[in-house]
Amino acid sequence: AAVIVVAPTAPTGLVATSLTYRQVNLSWTDTSTNETGFAIERGTINKNGSIAWTEIARVGANASTFTDTTAARNKSYAYRVRAYNDAGMSAYSNVSNITTPSASLSIAASPALTQNTSSPGSTTAVSVIRATRKSRHDADHVGTQNVAAVDEVFSSLAVSHDPRHPDWVGRR
Repeated sequence: AAVIVVAPTAPTGLVATSLTYRQVNLSWTDTSTNETGFAIERGTINKNGSIAWTEIARVGANASTFTDTTAARNKSYAYRVRAYNDAGMSAYSNVSNITTPSASLSIAASPALTQNTSSPGSTTAVSVIRATRKSRHDADHVGTQNVAAVDEVFSSLAVSHDPRHPDWVGRR
């Protein structure tokens, strides 16, 4: 009896993330059971909104992540992925757009933070990490910011983009 091979199903849930202009991390859900691998395409978004697609890599069967280390700073990209096997290519995944940062973001951590768990709601002061922008034009800045209650810090921390204090991890 002849074996019939069918093209794989399309991957789903593609997400692109970036903390540095030098790399974009991709992750997706592998919905196929018969792929040989995945073809990853990156698109350059033109000023008129059109996208010029180029295959940048292939990864093996059952892969669900890829890191693009050829990205440029402050550039808008679109990514898509599709599975392939001997029968052909799947449909494309969703498109995930991202603009890479203009400079890398580094995190400087304070010494280990601890809380006396026997007294919830403790007002022990702790240090909060500070995010530091790094580029060839900026000096490194490392610092901490003290806050009052540990449980308040962990329930309300978020990375903020406050133009008055753009380098600090802020509270909501």
